[in-house]
Amino acid sequence: MSELRKAAQVALDSGGIITANIAQQLRAALADPQPEPVARKVDAGFRWDGANQQHIPTLTVEFDPVPANAPNDSKGWADRDATAAMLKAPQAQQPLTREQIDAVWSAQGSFTDRESDYRCFARAIERAHGIGKP
Repeated sequence: MSELRKAAQVALDSGGIITANIAQQLRAALADPQPEPVARKVDAGFRWDGANQQHIPTLTVEFDPVPANAPNDSKGWADRDATAAMLKAPQAQQPLTREQIDAVWSAQGSFTDRESDYRCFARAIERAHGIGKP
């Protein structure tokens, strides 16, 4: 929770003198929580692979510190693990547009055998999505 949100909660809880309008605005702000940043620091960089003469793009991410005796599900570890899982997950395939489907169909040439036509077309669609052998 941000410092502003903490202060707003304290002001509401304290019973201090707050006008109805301010109280309404504070309640609205507290009812619509803003997401907290997951990472404390993100550095986009690279390292040099001299043996292969190429740059390797890197991304260094620092999360909330975790005390030495903290449980394994502490926020810093949990944020790190969730981010790693997201980065490792395969990207969702997007459906082909009508134009892309028409182009795949046209590239197949003329069909004569209905059963193998569907199979060939299905395999062509898979290839268009990067699935299967090129």
